[in-house]
Amino acid sequence: MSSKKFGLMLSAGILMLGACGEETPEAPEAESGAASELLSNGDKTSFVFKEEGEYSIFCEPHPIMEMTVIVEEGADQSGEVAIDIANYAFSENNITVAPGTTIVWTNKEQLEHNVSIK
Repeated sequence: MSSKKFGLMLSAGILMLGACGEETPEAPEAESGAASELLSNGDKTSFVFKEEGEYSIFCEPHPIMEMTVIVEEGADQSGEVAIDIANYAFSENNITVAPGTTIVWTNKEQLEHNVSIK
């Protein structure tokens, strides 16, 4: 077996372990002033909304892109919620989630965007 093949097998094994057994690190907590890096097409970012309240979300390079996240006990949505970024907009204008919910944003455009919390 050549070392090239061994390296490839090792890489595949590591990828498989990562996909099957390792936990993903917890997303950062949502708080005023938090912002993601710029997201290229297909990139994702997430925040955990632990505290009850209303959060204004926007894109720094394109401040016309806005949405509101309301966190309240007893909300129907919890766990992990997916939001797409496309056509200079978030896929939801307003969303209500339970405390502890992780929202994951995915950029579906060729333009770079980010997720910022006021």
